[in-house]
Amino acid sequence: MGKHEGNQYSNKKLEGAQFEPLPKTADSLAEEYGVGQRTIFRDAKFAEEVENTPELKKAVNEGKLISRVIRELRQKKREVRIAEQSKNASAGAPVVQFDDALEWLSKQEPADLLLTDPPYSTDLEDVKTFVQSWLPLALTRIKSTGRAFICIGAYPLELLAYLSTSLPEQVLVWTYRNTLGPSPLTNYKQNWQAILYFKGDEAAPLNCPMMIEQFSVQDIPAPDGRQGDRYHKWQKPLELGERFIQHTTEPGDTVIDPFCCTGTFLIAAARLGRKAKGCDNNMDSLKIAQERGCVLDERSKKE
Repeated sequence: MGKHEGNQYSNKKLEGAQFEPLPKTADSLAEEYGVGQRTIFRDAKFAEEVENTPELKKAVNEGKLISRVIRELRQKKREVRIAEQSKNASAGAPVVQFDDALEWLSKQEPADLLLTDPPYSTDLEDVKTFVQSWLPLALTRIKSTGRAFICIGAYPLELLAYLSTSLPEQVLVWTYRNTLGPSPLTNYKQNWQAILYFKGDEAAPLNCPMMIEQFSVQDIPAPDGRQGDRYHKWQKPLELGERFIQHTTEPGDTVIDPFCCTGTFLIAAARLGRKAKGCDNNMDSLKIAQERGCVLDERSKKE
């Protein structure tokens, strides 16, 4: 890492830093903005964010510690999110139904957002047949102004099954660095999962006030018991759902999940004031969803 090894500049105050031209290297960015090189490598668009965020640009001109201002901004964002959750709590609890995904989807009106985490190929006998059975129908349940995020495994056959059924707008990535488990001997250890991103032809621009949240790779720790509750093996973090919901919907919009399991994405939607509903064909999972605050629809089919 050269002369800046050891995060030497993490406490350096800025004095009249100029923005034109912006530095191009990690070394010069770290020195210019008073942060460690790890910040630069992690946030590839850090300089752009400084230029486009009034609070950060003001901090540069006043010679304040950029790293401290970033922490304050993130804390403020968390506080705003919590306040928004409380304000919109009147939107009601998420509603879950014990039903088959295909039957449930066939009865749904087009929604503003479909956010779901279907079974992975490791739990299916024929992933291609499974994908072809539900994905085309699910995409018809999105408004022309809406979007869909579908979390899938990072397995080649699973990726092939989905991409050969319907091409998404983008393939996003959720990566996590806090789980270990056994290491393979001849392959690389996977610490990521794919997220297929679909959008309607009339979808509005993404609402991403923090530029780093618009990266195609979402780096968020996996639920592991040490950082919150973990109810099942493939559970996604609430923060991941909250980001996508905030980026693509407004309070009062409808979010659906045909494979809701223990209700993580629906809970995230309800907390942000969205109407949330979904289904699952595993009653044990739905009972956990109820314990987490979801309401079981009385029209659920009998086991």
